[in-house]
Amino acid sequence: MVNDLLWQEDRVSMARGLEVRVPFVDQPLAGVVGQWGRQALMPDGQLKGLLREVLQPVLPVLILSRPKSGFQVNAPAFFHQQLKPLAKVWLSDARLRETGLFNPVFVQRVLAYRPGKATRWHYFMLYFMLMSQLWLDEFERA
Repeated sequence: MVNDLLWQEDRVSMARGLEVRVPFVDQPLAGVVGQWGRQALMPDGQLKGLLREVLQPVLPVLILSRPKSGFQVNAPAFFHQQLKPLAKVWLSDARLRETGLFNPVFVQRVLAYRPGKATRWHYFMLYFMLMSQLWLDEFERA
């Protein structure tokens, strides 16, 4: 994923005009808003115009007027500061051999890479492998 944990979700949902963010998947809200026309939701063709208008009293102008940007995360820093202790347990050779989901040699090789721009994708991969291991333990062994 290109330096963005929401990259695939955003691309897939936008390709079909589907809103998947939490406030917008509420069915009663979607039912009401779905009855409104385009002009009500996007006055003067302004994307998210009504949403911006409604939030104007609670959000600073700087937030409401900033350009769109992706959800950026420093994957190497996050991994080393928050996830490394979990990875030592859940991505250990013994645990990986026990579940058989990932190749332990490959995982250890990825864990050995030094943080850098060229290896940021590796940290997303480590994150997904770690979460997969935790998910297996939580739901498959229960």
